[in-house]
Amino acid sequence: MTLLSENLRAIRKYHQCTQKAMAQVLGIGFRSYVRYEAGERDAPPSALIQIAHLGSVSLDRLLTTHLNAKDLDFPDSKTPPEILKKPQIINGSLSAGRLSLKGLRADIYLCRNDKESEVLNKFRGLSPSEKEKTFQDGEWLIKNRNKLQKQSNPQSRKILKAERLNQLKEIVRPLQSKYLFK
Repeated sequence: MTLLSENLRAIRKYHQCTQKAMAQVLGIGFRSYVRYEAGERDAPPSALIQIAHLGSVSLDRLLTTHLNAKDLDFPDSKTPPEILKKPQIINGSLSAGRLSLKGLRADIYLCRNDKESEVLNKFRGLSPSEKEKTFQDGEWLIKNRNKLQKQSNPQSRKILKAERLNQLKEIVRPLQSKYLFK
């Protein structure tokens, strides 16, 4: 039995329902669900997302942590608590600037240096339309990077501006998440 199949069984038993009922809730065939729970077949991502939602746990936690009834009594929260007591890291790294913690549905994004922190704070202060414009400019610069580099005068103002915006885009890239920019 796999970790996922054990977690499926734990979530089903927590809700006190049968395999047939779980299959109906997920909109899949009974035999498919039985195979998922037995570990004979991998569930598709759409079903995994629904199962994680039923268990009120993050997808990372569903796939990487052994769940029991006690864990399901305390669902993962969408926002981080003010003070994390002994957080358990599930996934991510400091070099990537992202951590997934047990008990938290969203990832936590970390600034690797003061420059990143400064850029992020400035970005958060922009209006929604300015944020959208910043992303559009960054995407344009990434698509047209080769054209800009081929220009004859490497010190031209346009190239310097493009390089600065490209650096900004590289700093902001790991921070792009639906959880940060609501």
